[in-house]
Order: sequence, then C-alpha cells, then structure tokens
Amino acid sequence: MASDSVVERQSPTTPRSVGPFVRRKARKADERKKRLAALPVVSPAAENIEPSPWIIIGRVLKAFGLKGWVRIACMSDNPGRFAPEVVLRRCLSDGSQVTMRILDSRCSADGRFADLLLEDITNDEQARGLVGEAFVIPREERLPPPKGAYYADELVGMDVLSPAAEHEGRISSLEMDVPSPYLVIESTRLGEVLVPFRKVFIKKIDRKSRALTLNEPLEFHYFADKKP
Repeated sequence: MASDSVVERQSPTTPRSVGPFVRRKARKADERKKRLAALPVVSPAAENIEPSPWIIIGRVLKAFGLKGWVRIACMSDNPGRFAPEVVLRRCLSDGSQVTMRILDSRCSADGRFADLLLEDITNDEQARGLVGEAFVIPREERLPPPKGAYYADELVGMDVLSPAAEHEGRISSLEMDVPSPYLVIESTRLGEVLVPFRKVFIKKIDRKSRALTLNEPLEFHYFADKKP
C-alpha cells in the first residue's frame, strides 16, 4: 500500500531556474541521519526501488452528522475524482481494497476537502469506522504531469549520476514545502547531500532508466552545504 507521500500531487513540480536554496532545520537533518545510520549500506547496483502501484487521492478525516457523511482531505486537483456516482477504491488495514460508490458530494471552494455520502454507509457509527482510511487509484490512472514536470514520488528512488555517468547515490526525497524545493540524496561516499531542484544543477532526468544526471559532481553540493 502506498505511503502518505505517494499522492496525486496538486502541482507536479519542475526544476526551478531561479530562487534561493533553503536548507532544512538541523533537527530534521539529524533525524534523517539517524534513520540512515540504521540502514544497511548498499552497493550502487543493489536494490532498485520500485514505485508503489497505488496513488492516494484522499484520506478520511472525520465523520459528521447522523446520516453517515465523511470529510476527506483531497490529494488530487481533479474534481471528478469525488463526483457523485464515482466508484472509489478504499484501502483496508490489511492492504486489501473494497469499492464504494459516492451517492452525494460537496467540495470546499479551495478544493482541499470534500464531504462524501457513500453507499452502504448510513449512520455516524459506520462513518466513524472509516476515519483514517485512504482512497486510491492505480498509478496508470494518474493524470500525467506537464512536459518537464515531475511528481515527487517519481523522483524518490532514482539513481543519481555524475556528469561522467558515474553512480553518485540515490534520491531519498524531494522537499517541496520550502520556497525553493531541493532533493535529498543519500550517497555511500558522502552521506546525505542536499541539491537544489533547479535547472542549472540538473542535466537530465530519465523516467525510463530512473536516473537523474547532475551538471556538477556531487561533491560540489556537499561542500557548498558545509559552508557556514
């Protein structure tokens, strides 16, 4: 089952051409390094991380009213995902799925939330049983991003190559909740390295081979990050 980070993002991101590089807080960096230290060291040829086949499009936040309505957090900007008569796939705790038809729906003006009345959910007790559960779609049904744009989960797990096509590491995350998004790259030589997600630093992104090629050696970003 997909993790919370694997969602149908409202805005696929592109490598930015301008903007300052914003470093993460030291606390978050320390936490990530501790998690990394607990992982086995892998060789460049080991473990090709495959993306999840499922994309989360919404998660139940709460139940309200007496007729079984639920409020969900929308993780898709496609309003048709939650229209009446649409059949949703609901993930259960054991990883299996069941389908549920939408009888009625109301979306918030900003598109962040939707109130749903679902088939076979007829009272508040049944609705409360859905809280925390996710609705998903197969990856192949996700709307393709515009040319040159990428969903964050597409990049996670990609190999990182030097300008000479030498293996430098692997992308562990794309941090987007900052003014200038950046990649977190785990390297067996250098540890954690932060690379601004900007066109000037990225030579090529190949979806087919799942590899990102840098314009500069990874050391360039490692030493830049160490400057006071």
